[in-house]
Amino acid sequence: MPTRIEKAFRIGSVSALVLFLGACAMVYRSTKRLIGINHLVEHSQQVLVNMEGLQSALDEAVSSTRNYVLSGDESNLERFAKAKPSMSELLGRVRSLTVDNPVQQERARQLEPQLAATFQYWEDAIAKRKEGASVAADQLMSSARALGLMRDDRQLLVAMIREENQLLGLRSREAEASARRAIGIELLLGVATLAILAWAYFFVQMDMNAKAQALKALQESEEKLRGAHDDLNTALRESQARARDSAELSNLGDLLQSCQTVEEACNVSASVLPLVLESRPGALCITSPSRNIVETLAVWNGCSSSEQVFGPEDCWALRRGKLQAVADANSALRCVHVSRSLTRGYLCVPLAAQGETLGVLYIEDSTPELTSSPGPLRLRQENLERLAAAAGERISLALANLKLREILSNQSIRDPLTGLFNRRYMEESLTRELHRGARKNRSVALVMLDLDHFKIFNDTFGHQAGDMLLQELSTILKTRVRAGDVACRYGGEEFAVILSETDAEGARLCLDKIRAEIKHLHLHHRGQALGAVTISAGVAVFPGHADTAEELLRIADQALYRAKREGRDRVLLGDPS
Repeated sequence: MPTRIEKAFRIGSVSALVLFLGACAMVYRSTKRLIGINHLVEHSQQVLVNMEGLQSALDEAVSSTRNYVLSGDESNLERFAKAKPSMSELLGRVRSLTVDNPVQQERARQLEPQLAATFQYWEDAIAKRKEGASVAADQLMSSARALGLMRDDRQLLVAMIREENQLLGLRSREAEASARRAIGIELLLGVATLAILAWAYFFVQMDMNAKAQALKALQESEEKLRGAHDDLNTALRESQARARDSAELSNLGDLLQSCQTVEEACNVSASVLPLVLESRPGALCITSPSRNIVETLAVWNGCSSSEQVFGPEDCWALRRGKLQAVADANSALRCVHVSRSLTRGYLCVPLAAQGETLGVLYIEDSTPELTSSPGPLRLRQENLERLAAAAGERISLALANLKLREILSNQSIRDPLTGLFNRRYMEESLTRELHRGARKNRSVALVMLDLDHFKIFNDTFGHQAGDMLLQELSTILKTRVRAGDVACRYGGEEFAVILSETDAEGARLCLDKIRAEIKHLHLHHRGQALGAVTISAGVAVFPGHADTAEELLRIADQALYRAKREGRDRVLLGDPS
């Protein structure tokens, strides 16, 4: 018969074995469930990537259509032609990936005809621009219906992205909870198993070697389970970090697309990038229009290791057009603009879009030198470089769009020869100033001025000399009127100036000073003196002379021609209507 020790050994061994197998089964179920949840998290990330791609393709279609309507540059038609099939393909992927989500399926179904209607508006605008009806094309693009369709498209996309982000967060939390439960079960059953084995060991002292071997095997199994759980927890943390990074980058892109100026885009980047780059110090440096200097426009987290102003040749990233990562402070590839006081590594990400270098994103890194770093530190450095490159792409695209928007805006309101505002802008500004003057009970003066005998001047000295004279007159007007006033080239040698909050006498005195300065100009062209130049001007004032823009223009023009008839080189006030 079995002895009492043998019975105790058997009971303890069987109990421990049962608990161990139960722990393995429960841990296996928890692990399997965690893996399934991770697959769902990856699925949500794929949906978000395609939705963001769809949003980028929509922005590309809007940008290319508007650019073509405004500038007539046919390279935008190729961008537009690529955007439409890309959006169809991405929408198809979204519908395929969200087949298990009726809400997202319904939104995708609503989005498809809306996008088709929006594209029809864009194609109609492009067709009108091709026919030469640029104003009609612009009106079509700016119509309430077209803007409403684009707004509805964006709202649906934003709603879909928000829904998928919420679903991603829910699944991530569920995965974390499942991991916690698995660890708790493992620890509880492990403690129970160890207790029973300890109890059996107390009764089986004579079989110490066999017990030690069994305990060692159990410990090895537990170590393997812990290793598996550690790997799963690491994978979960990485997945959550990637989801968070993707959300922050998407938020950065959305905010940058809403910016109106380069300064605003730099400020937005300075507020969002610390979240993306784990609070690392950094700076955003922009290349000047002359391309000979790079100036720091935004700094965050106390970054002071990069020069405020430096040349493009001082940065290896700008020289090579590639991301520059420096881990060794004494590296031969250290950028000249980085201070010698910096002992840590740093990154320089070149900002470039559409073949143009826009600046550099500079980031200090607290990672130790990579020459002796283990695998996790190298992975951390690679992740930093990936995030920095992704942020740089979004900033580059936003800066390029802002610069293009500024160029197109200037082209639409500026005279190319003189740099003054054009006639269209003057007429819009005059209407606006008259409304403001009526509201504040303030006067507004309109001056029409003309170069005397300009045709004779052109015939005598040539058109190049005439252009130089127009530019000199424009320079004087720019420097002699106030910042809030509007100086424009009305047409040919005729100019107009809107003087806000100025009465008739003040306008006459201002123009008399300008007239005297022009009269005393000593111009030379190709070594030849061009002689004296005079101007004639007419002044009309709201509300004394007229209440409408058309009447003011007419009265100022009549005063100008009266000044011509009375001998030129004078400033005359208009007669009230």
